[in-house]
Amino acid sequence: MRINWKLRLKNRATLSTLIGLVAAIIYQILGWFGIIPKVPITDLLDAVSVILEALALLGIIVDPTTQGVSDSERAMQYVIPNKPEVPAGYFENAIREGGEDDG
Repeated sequence: MRINWKLRLKNRATLSTLIGLVAAIIYQILGWFGIIPKVPITDLLDAVSVILEALALLGIIVDPTTQGVSDSERAMQYVIPNKPEVPAGYFENAIREGGEDDG
């Protein structure tokens, strides 16, 4: 499985999932040792969500609209997400022809 991590980490959903996972693991390990953090995990995740929203608002993180768990060879070459131009009438033609063009 090959993944363009530099691009994936610009995705808010990926970042929030990874941060949530790391926080849950840390809180679980602390629990094993009887350590109870002063900040509940829900408050921590709420703060992370606010930070990610602010970064998205500033355009620092974006939605690269990647699908699946692996990226294509083409996606592995991207430095920024691909934003192809959609020709006029594209969606109308796709509906009329019964599907979308993969190209």
